[in-house]
Amino acid sequence: MRYVCANCGAEMEPDPNRAPTRVYDLDSLRARLEEERKAAPSHEGQVWYVGVHGRSVGPMTPAGLQGLAARGQLRRASLVWREGWPSWTAAETVAELRPILGLPEAAPAGDPPALPEGPP
Repeated sequence: MRYVCANCGAEMEPDPNRAPTRVYDLDSLRARLEEERKAAPSHEGQVWYVGVHGRSVGPMTPAGLQGLAARGQLRRASLVWREGWPSWTAAETVAELRPILGLPEAAPAGDPPALPEGPP
């Protein structure tokens, strides 16, 4: 079997040591790709942006933030942001990030602690 190039007219013979190209069923491939896309993890958890070395990094998941913290790139004073926030804020002030930073959870809101007794 010989093939003729449509561009230059050169005649070619298939290499007997090479398997012929498989014919693809594009509808089947598209359906499989759509199934894989639906089964892929959602990006809903990727909501965090972090200021690292003067650049915005994100969107990130909490697991991604843990990785940054492990590498020392997410610190208490690191600026973080997520959709709906008016501005960037220090990571240590965000209750759900405090455990990632190794900080105790913030005290629950309520009455302030009692004043110490004695003169100031």
